[in-house]
Amino acid sequence: MEETNYAALSDAEISELLKKNQKTALTGKLVMFAGLAITILAFVTTKMLIAIPGVIMLLAGAFISNKASKKIKEVAGNSILQLALKNVFDDVHYEPFSRISQYDLDSAGFNFCYDEINGSDHVNAKYKGLEIEMSDIELVSVSVDDEGHETRSTVFKGMWLICDFGKELSADVRVMERGKLGKMLGKGGIKTDNEQFNKQFNIKSDNAEEVFYILTPHMMEYIMQMDEKADARTNLSFKQGGKLHVALDSGKDCFEIKGNNSDVAKIREQFIGEIKQVTDLIDELRITDGIFKK
Repeated sequence: MEETNYAALSDAEISELLKKNQKTALTGKLVMFAGLAITILAFVTTKMLIAIPGVIMLLAGAFISNKASKKIKEVAGNSILQLALKNVFDDVHYEPFSRISQYDLDSAGFNFCYDEINGSDHVNAKYKGLEIEMSDIELVSVSVDDEGHETRSTVFKGMWLICDFGKELSADVRVMERGKLGKMLGKGGIKTDNEQFNKQFNIKSDNAEEVFYILTPHMMEYIMQMDEKADARTNLSFKQGGKLHVALDSGKDCFEIKGNNSDVAKIREQFIGEIKQVTDLIDELRITDGIFKK
């Protein structure tokens, strides 16, 4: 089967492709829910024969919906997102169904406790000469009780960025946003002169001097502003070797079309806004405070 040249499609053609697959995805979900209802009815009424078509409908609906959803991601990623990325970055390499490796995730030192990794929208590119890598990441914790019942909980879900500034620091510095209780207590970690920042973030490093070199008063104010705009729990890891990890725990995937939106201009605007979250932070670090300026 010949691959679609998404770059050659007009906005109207992309919109029609999105609408088509969104309708298919909705149909699949309706079939899936109908199958689920029939299966539940079969168990409630003990008429197990009707459970068979119910299960078939459930599986078929899930297959149709998942296939259409993947197609939506493929269309949006290889057309709208690709163009948005190329307008901002150089040497863009985009893989819609790939992610940052486990080794690179763990190297950040956030110490998230997880058993499973999911991810998508993997980007390798250059921004003003700096190497960047980013993707959606979901970290899942899985536990099994004595009766064999499995419980799954999401530890982290959102955008993960790695940027190589190419300038070594004297120590690693981690800045992790506290949970609700942690913000109330504000205990633990290295303290700065900014009480609000201390309550909001837990700062860890083996070298307090490096912390104050990075977390200038201006930078702390900027991080808090960025955190508010991102609507996510912000985690930053400044690595001694010169790399910065930014993990925005928003509870949702980035570069995902909201609802059944098929307006290409609005989707493009959304994607560019999400990319700008990343580039604004890089610019702030590199230019304003000069932390990583070569």
